Amino acid sequence: MKAFLGALEFQENEYEELKELYESLKTKQKPHTLFISYVDSRVVPNLITGTKPGELYVIRNMGNVIPPKTSYKESLSTIASIEYAIVHVGVHNLIICGHSNCGACGSIHLIHDETTKAKTPYIADWIQFLEPVKEELKNHPQFSNHSAKRSWLTERLNVRLQLNNLLSYDFIQERVMDNELKIFGWHYIIETGRIYNYNFESHFFEPIEETIKQRISHENF
Repeated sequence: MKAFLGALEFQENEYEELKELYESLKTKQKPHTLFISYVDSRVVPNLITGTKPGELYVIRNMGNVIPPKTSYKESLSTIASIEYAIVHVGVHNLIICGHSNCGACGSIHLIHDETTKAKTPYIADWIQFLEPVKEELKNHPQFSNHSAKRSWLTERLNVRLQLNNLLSYDFIQERVMDNELKIFGWHYIIETGRIYNYNFESHFFEPIEETIKQRISHENF
């Protein structure tokens, strides 16, 4: 089995190269960023952020969903993990990372399909969290006949929805207002490796190169 052989390779080689780092992580962690993404195997947080063990606190679920405060009990593990990362671990950055060819976003039109509900009831219930995205798509009929553009739009609307859901929690909103926590929304394009960051002022997604330039110029990076 490939995973077992990979684990052996890690023990004998990769671990040895970072042995001192792993030993320093024995009793504590101090990640700088909470990274929330889909469970998709093509999205590898440490790879696309160039980070090492101990730098990212990672939460993954179908659709990179953050339940709104009004529905938090329906996904208690997600918001509890977010609270732990922010309040106890002390991360200062939070990234919600959506991606291209997102299966959850692609299935939102099946939310009320009875056949789908019968076959995969748990998935059908979970996808309900994306209902607002489905409704917002109605405001963009110009993309109805362009599947690729519609997919990107759906994925980006979902990232924006989850950012809004984050800010429905007082402990997050207060830290953002006090500049103790910075939140970001990413759209990762698998086939090109490009990443786009959501601009809260323009309400558009821009290449991360632009975000970096702006933050460096404002000494806020």
